[in-house]
Amino acid sequence: MRARLQFEGILSAKGTIEHLAGKENSLMTDVNHCISKEILKFAVENGISVIGLEDLIGIRDRTNNNSLNMKAKSSGSITECLNPVHTSRTWYRCEDVSKNSIDGLKFLCKACSFEPNADFNCARNIEHRT
Repeated sequence: MRARLQFEGILSAKGTIEHLAGKENSLMTDVNHCISKEILKFAVENGISVIGLEDLIGIRDRTNNNSLNMKAKSSGSITECLNPVHTSRTWYRCEDVSKNSIDGLKFLCKACSFEPNADFNCARNIEHRT
């Protein structure tokens, strides 16, 4: 809807676009809140005291991962912000780093020919670095 309104260039569309942006922002704030609660619940239930996160500050102007950091502190957990360099390009088992290793949802290790889920592989790299 936003793309269509921007394409039409109608002056009154600006208000509608701003309204949509506000609704989208509220939705994402709620989604992030729910996800951070689930991560922390999992950590507490499984005795995990350190939670690893990629330090994505600077990727977008409005990136904010303070929600989980504040919740973790209140529960006695620690969050560790890690350098995101090569977390998605490295196969966590043999630590081979290669460009063009992600094909959709699959990670393709050139060195040992494994093909795990790309998100799973990235999560394991963050776990190992934490």
